[in-house]
Amino acid sequence: MKRIVQWILVLALAGASFGAGAAPADQSSLQRALQHLQSARTELEQGGKDKGGFGKEALDLVSQAIVKVRKGIEHEQKKQKKN
Repeated sequence: MKRIVQWILVLALAGASFGAGAAPADQSSLQRALQHLQSARTELEQGGKDKGGFGKEALDLVSQAIVKVRKGIEHEQKKQKKN
């Protein structure tokens, strides 16, 4: 379970990083990633059971990914304002 959660985080961050370095039109990919992560966080919160600590860890990792994607969005917005 822990490996699965780590891979989810890695894939989400990789997608966000790719989108952050791409053209402004790809800003929507960061927005979509953010929406998916927020949905995942809601699902984990509503799951109720901790699943031996893995549920909380998954929730923490998804929350960290949300922060990173938001930073990527902010970076792109600042970059666009400069251009």
